[in-house]
Amino acid sequence: MNANTYQHWRLDRDAQGIAWASLDKAGESANSLSCEVMNEFAQVIGSGVRAAAKDLKVDAEFTGSSGETNIADMVALMAGNSPGSSGAFVQNGGLVTTNLNYVGVGYGVSSTGSYTLHGGTVNTGDLRTDYGTGAFYQDGGNLNVSYWLRAGLFAGSSANYTIAGGTTTIGNGMRVNVGENGTGTLSIGGASGGALFVPTGSTLTVAYGPGTTGVGALNLQPNGLLQTPSVLLGPGTAAFNCSATAAEARTR
Repeated sequence: MNANTYQHWRLDRDAQGIAWASLDKAGESANSLSCEVMNEFAQVIGSGVRAAAKDLKVDAEFTGSSGETNIADMVALMAGNSPGSSGAFVQNGGLVTTNLNYVGVGYGVSSTGSYTLHGGTVNTGDLRTDYGTGAFYQDGGNLNVSYWLRAGLFAGSSANYTIAGGTTTIGNGMRVNVGENGTGTLSIGGASGGALFVPTGSTLTVAYGPGTTGVGALNLQPNGLLQTPSVLLGPGTAAFNCSATAAEARTR
């Protein structure tokens, strides 16, 4: 089943009852976020096909952004959702909000996903890589994670998260897990700085577990700033590498 009455979006529903929204911005050689695109996306979310479907998945690669998008009626914003799929999301500005849902990069088995944040703000519940290969790269803007940052959640997953500029802030009483049961790397620092704020009452754990399959590395690099009540090394294979000077990076 398909409903293709939109200018920029193609909406299809597969045999499993899942609706797929694919972006092909009219008159452009590369997709980009704009108020017009996102206003039409709001119509897609509220469409009859969306209401009849089990779930809505987005298949789109974005270059650039402006304006605001509030993904309140979706399960999540995912790059690399289905097994073997790949996806990329690039944000240069504006505001992306998933409310208390999550941003997933490399969610599906053997999938590949990436999110690049050059500017603007992202408000989300989790940032996570569940089963596939995921990358998050930030050199500007602000990422606000209300719940958990989970780099390498399940065995077989691989996540590489880099904060080379801008700021990432974790919610109170929440967790940053680097290599939970899979493999995860979190690097902080770069030419533009980069800061991770983990408040009192929250935890940062490398090779979290609960088993021993987690492999995690935390890299604190020049110009990086890490503010956290502690860095915990879990039961897996953990490494904490610090190449920044005391003036450039602080833990607390």
